[in-house]
Amino acid sequence: MSPARLSRFEAGVRVVLEFNEAFNRHDVPGMMKLMTEDCVFENTAPAPDGTVFSGKEAVTQFWQEFFRESPNAHIEIEEIFGLGNHCVMRWKYSWGDGHVRGVDIFKIQDKLISEKLSYDQRKAIVRQGVKKQNTEVCHFRDAFSILYNGYALIWRCGRLPAYAITPKRKCP
Repeated sequence: MSPARLSRFEAGVRVVLEFNEAFNRHDVPGMMKLMTEDCVFENTAPAPDGTVFSGKEAVTQFWQEFFRESPNAHIEIEEIFGLGNHCVMRWKYSWGDGHVRGVDIFKIQDKLISEKLSYDQRKAIVRQGVKKQNTEVCHFRDAFSILYNGYALIWRCGRLPAYAITPKRKCP
């Protein structure tokens, strides 16, 4: 892989890391400076399909309300990697007296986040084989896969989550 291409992967990961540092500070302006004007955020709630917020104004309003209602919100990044103009992050979200694990798929354009699609274990288990745009979530015995733009990200549920990237295939 050429240094220029490797640099592009690293730049996307760095943007996502900076976004999550701002998230943990509850710094909405800091988060939004890292998103495009036409950004899209798909929240995990309400299950099974979540809510889609489109445009910087709508996404900003969501985060402001979110932090007002969740003053102890914290994301711990468990794993992160770049894949083309996408970044995939496995996380643990804590809110004080509880937590949930999940995956975010970020799309990066011009060193800014243009799309943040969020999936958590609760959402994936409910969305058995449901298709939504370029994404399909399937639930298996102890894992789920997120099929996104030709890649299947397989994630084990439970105490030892893990990823594998495979060619896109149909859900069983």
